Amino acid sequence: MPIYDTKCQRCATVTRNVTLRACEHPPCACGGDTEYLWTEHPSARFTDESFIGGQVIENLGHEPVTVYSRTELKQEMLKRGLEQRIKYVPGDHYLTDWSKSIDPYTLESAKALVSRQAERERTE
Repeated sequence: MPIYDTKCQRCATVTRNVTLRACEHPPCACGGDTEYLWTEHPSARFTDESFIGGQVIENLGHEPVTVYSRTELKQEMLKRGLEQRIKYVPGDHYLTDWSKSIDPYTLESAKALVSRQAERERTE
């Protein structure tokens, strides 16, 4: 498994040389959420987290911004008060309109999960 460095979003504690599966984010000792940091470990360099060669985002502001990881993109968006939103547009080859291709049981299950998460966020 790859080796990562992680940083707590709540207390800013950095933990070095953590062995994790891709997309795994263990909580910090304080209970805060963690995020990956760019690391010099070769095994973690080319993961789902990194944008190899950078990715230019043109709709964050007046000037294009180049980011090199999902964490960096998230930080840029937070700095600008933005959040990522993906919306299906008819004819899009990369997204699927789930309302037409998923059975009603799956849609009802997804609705239950989303409402539970929304309720949890309201109570926090």
